[in-house]
Formats: sequence, C-alpha cells, structure tokens
Amino acid sequence: RVGDTNFINTTRYSTAKGLWDAPQTLDTSGPGAWPLVSTDSPWVVMNPAGLGLAAWYKGGNYFRIAARANAMGNWADLIALENNGGDDFHPHLAIDAASRGVAVWTRADGNGWSIYAAWCR
Repeated sequence: RVGDTNFINTTRYSTAKGLWDAPQTLDTSGPGAWPLVSTDSPWVVMNPAGLGLAAWYKGGNYFRIAARANAMGNWADLIALENNGGDDFHPHLAIDAASRGVAVWTRADGNGWSIYAAWCR
C-alpha cells in the first residue's frame, strides 16, 4: 500500500538463475481504478507447465473477485469473475497439470451466503 493505493504484485523464482524476477503489478486500486477502490486477499497457483492463476477481491460499492491468468510470465487482462448483485469474498484457486483451473468464492447477497465457482480451460 502506498498512500490510498493498494497493489497486487507477483514475482517468480528462477531456479536456473538462482534469483527472483522483478515484481510485476497485477492490480492497483485507488481513486478512479477499475472501477473499485480496494484490493485484498490475493491467491495465486501455478502448475508444472508454467500456467498460473491469480485472484483477489476488490471493493467499492460491491466487492468483486478479480482474476488474471499467466502463461509463461505473461499475465492476461484483468477480469471480473462475477458482476451480479452481492458482495464476493474469499477467493481460492486450483489448477491441474492439464491447465484446467477453477476459482471458488463466497457471496453475501443480503439473504445469506452462497458458494460460487468459475472454470477455465
């Protein structure tokens, strides 16, 4: 966090070089950011083929789960996994050797809590 801005960063350890790569910013949130103003609870997974998934929640009027996929160091565009009413929290991810991934999170919609999931292949 710097001032009013939270950052979601990632880095990768290279066993060949014996060093950490320079950090990459996956998300910043602050006044005017996509379209929410808070980030929290990052979750990152990688598979042996080098595909990675990252998810976290972003808050503003509602909390949403944001996600990005990584293929060999190149992170895809930021997406929202769900945009319907309610607040989304507690993202968890899994990915297998065949690069199939799943994100699971909880949602509070004013009537109780539900569990949501999204798949990628």
